[in-house]
Amino acid sequence: MNLDNIIIMKCGTHASEKIEDIFNRKKLEEINNGYICWGYGGTLCHPINQVQPFCKDYNKVYLLLTPTHSELNNDPKRAKSFSFDKCTWSNFNSKVNVYGSKYALIIKNLQKCNFEINLKDYEIAIGKSKGKNLSEYLQGRVDKACAIKNIKDKNNSKKIKIVMIAELVSPYSIFVK
Repeated sequence: MNLDNIIIMKCGTHASEKIEDIFNRKKLEEINNGYICWGYGGTLCHPINQVQPFCKDYNKVYLLLTPTHSELNNDPKRAKSFSFDKCTWSNFNSKVNVYGSKYALIIKNLQKCNFEINLKDYEIAIGKSKGKNLSEYLQGRVDKACAIKNIKDKNNSKKIKIVMIAELVSPYSIFVK
């Protein structure tokens, strides 16, 4: 598997649902729909400004999920509709469940895994921080990024555990409400 082009995202308990339960629910969503809507929020990985152009510019982009111990224990609402452009909205079918998010990545082939990547082998691919090393970028409250492999220093290492992987598919990212 070629992991040259990635979206890396921290994952953990969300909406009082453990990551194992989220994985199982999302696998069922993939069986029912042929794809998964992986919800997320925040200001990073904006669908139109970052994710969609990044995925169109690079061949095969993978979502890599790394565990976090922070937990979002709330009771968020289920998204009922989606948009590719934030102008035209359509209703989700009843077998898509995105909770407490304002965006969703469109993925397939979600798999559990257990390997590490070296954050120092990647740099930010798009946006204001383009070119910045991923190990310097992905810190503190920064929990996601679009990145490309660019090994500049084979002697330095900052490894991070990856627990799930999936392939992004068109339209790559959507708005949800």
